[in-house]
Amino acid sequence: MQNCQHKFDELAHDPRFTFLGNISIGTQPSSTLSTPSSPSPLTTLSSYTYPDALHLPLSSIRTHYNTILLTYGASLSNPLSSVSGSTSSTNPLKGVFPALAFVSWYNGHPAFSHLPPNLEDVEDVSIIGHGNVALDVARILLKSASSLAHTDLPESVLEVLSRSKVKRVTAVGRRGPGQVAFTPKEFREMINLPDVSFSGVDPGLVEQAKGMVEGDRMRKRLLGLMEKTTSGAGTKEFRLDFLKSPTAFVPSTEQPGRVGEVEWEINDLLAPPPAPPDPPASQDQSIPKPAVVARPTGKRVSTKADMMIESVGYRSEPLGMGEEGWELPFDIGRGRVRNVGGRVVEEGGIAVSSCLPKYLNELALTESRCRGCTPLAGQPEVQSESSRRRCTMLTPSHPSSWKTTSPLHPQRPLRRR
Repeated sequence: MQNCQHKFDELAHDPRFTFLGNISIGTQPSSTLSTPSSPSPLTTLSSYTYPDALHLPLSSIRTHYNTILLTYGASLSNPLSSVSGSTSSTNPLKGVFPALAFVSWYNGHPAFSHLPPNLEDVEDVSIIGHGNVALDVARILLKSASSLAHTDLPESVLEVLSRSKVKRVTAVGRRGPGQVAFTPKEFREMINLPDVSFSGVDPGLVEQAKGMVEGDRMRKRLLGLMEKTTSGAGTKEFRLDFLKSPTAFVPSTEQPGRVGEVEWEINDLLAPPPAPPDPPASQDQSIPKPAVVARPTGKRVSTKADMMIESVGYRSEPLGMGEEGWELPFDIGRGRVRNVGGRVVEEGGIAVSSCLPKYLNELALTESRCRGCTPLAGQPEVQSESSRRRCTMLTPSHPSSWKTTSPLHPQRPLRRR
């Protein structure tokens, strides 16, 4: 967080750069789902998040800029609609939270101030997902409140965490150890918590994974860390589980309407076919790479869970829907602006460059690149250095409230042509 602020301060000294905060661009679908008098749905950010912001239609800024970069991130959770009892199902259970909502709550986001979970009756927590966000949530739940007191967590959050009875947190993924998305740095911090033990990963799974990640040094380091065991001084435990996909969140017998256990389907790993020849560099980002697939076996197991966290990624929202004269190409099914290699596809004579980072994995966030800019309709594309004038950043919030791990690189400054 502080690193992000420092990088912004460096960029702000460039006389060509202008920051305009407290401005909300376009109308997002989630803003129609709640009002200031009703809480935001768990899976969305609502218009109540920025009650004093100036709201401008996306089309209103189009004529003032040669190039527009869409970097507004992802404000919705990927749904688990097919899983009974999930937050996006027809019968959501208490004690189930999307990671988006839970992380926003402990970071003090005003749209989720109504969320405080009851951790006094929670001992076992299951997190669906193997990304850095899943480890962040596990760390918050397993750290002592006293060790978090020096952080910038709100006092109301620290008070809830101080009453927590959480003893075990398990992060569960549908694939194996070789396909986790978290980084070695995040995982090392997790297993080195002084009061938390980690019993390691099944040696058979680790050996299978080593054969799948041949030549990938980072993943080999991760597998080496997974083989180790740590013994914390306390009674808390962190676990990793693999090859499981949730099929239902089952209500507790003692507290109907609240999650009590999870039903999982066991998976097998299906290795991809041999990789085709490398594509040309210009197509490198637009052609998907073969991936290891989780194949359901039909076998099912159940595990105890007093609380569930759905950490299966995020999706973006379309901007400017219904605005006259503007139709931003958006893939509703995939939750992102339609683009090829970072260039938004043209539709109705309108084209705009997008480097929307939501579909980049967390490891690549610090090295994300814009692969090119497409001029707006009717505007020539100018490449000369002398044509670079100013860049304006428009956002509904202030830099102090940003939550990001993607620093701004001075050697790749934002610019308006």
